[in-house]
Amino acid sequence: MKKILVAVDFSECSMNAFRHAVDLAKKLSADLTMVWVNPETFKFISPSDNPEAETKKAREAFEGIWQQYHGDLPQNELKYIIKRGQVYEQIVKTAIEESAEVIVSGTHGVSGFREFWMGSNAFRLIMASTLPVLTIREQTPLSDHLKRIILPIDSTIETRQKTEMAADLAEVFDAQIHVLSLFSTSVEDIRKLVDSYSKDTIKYLKNRGIDYRLAEKEGSNITNMTLEYAREVEANLIVIMTEQEIKTSNLWMGTYARQMINHSEFPVLSIKPKAFIESMQA
Repeated sequence: MKKILVAVDFSECSMNAFRHAVDLAKKLSADLTMVWVNPETFKFISPSDNPEAETKKAREAFEGIWQQYHGDLPQNELKYIIKRGQVYEQIVKTAIEESAEVIVSGTHGVSGFREFWMGSNAFRLIMASTLPVLTIREQTPLSDHLKRIILPIDSTIETRQKTEMAADLAEVFDAQIHVLSLFSTSVEDIRKLVDSYSKDTIKYLKNRGIDYRLAEKEGSNITNMTLEYAREVEANLIVIMTEQEIKTSNLWMGTYARQMINHSEFPVLSIKPKAFIESMQA
């Protein structure tokens, strides 16, 4: 992972996400690109505001951020890009143009410029992007070290696709992966499937020499189960598939996904299934 893109609207939420992105870029020796999008339609903060003035303010703000943080990445590039258009579409487009491997964003916030894209637009970004998206809340503190990664496993075939990226991060940060088997039904065949997928995941981690822990949760809401366990072990990151549990009432990308993205006090890395990416690119 050598190129990271972070969305910035200059709110405290997005600046917290930016600081996490700087820390990640530092530890991965990656280039970091900041992007701000001037929406085509917006409500003015005051009668004196206009698109050109706000673009100038954004450029000045970026220059100040660059002066403060470029020394943290002495061997890598820190730069900014200003775009105009549909916010989440322009962020995704910029990430592709910059050959980014992951997008970092806050999940909510109101900037000094105007209400930007945190919240519903963060959800749209995850849905539109073929790249992994790391979402971070304003209150999420910058951890000194990534120690515990939560890898929730359910009954969908896509659930294991996130294992490789979680393992890559665990190797870089010498972190422990918590394989969390989620049982949201009493149907024995489905429970056996979850158990089988968890065993496959552990076998993969063992082959790569990655420290792991196996745990399980029972309940009706997989998001609540995951967050409950993350709190118990003081996790630093949760890695999910965006299509997780799509064939049950526990829709990740429905109400529960919004709950995870908007309310998880832990950073959440959302990964799109390969089959879904291929269908988007077809």
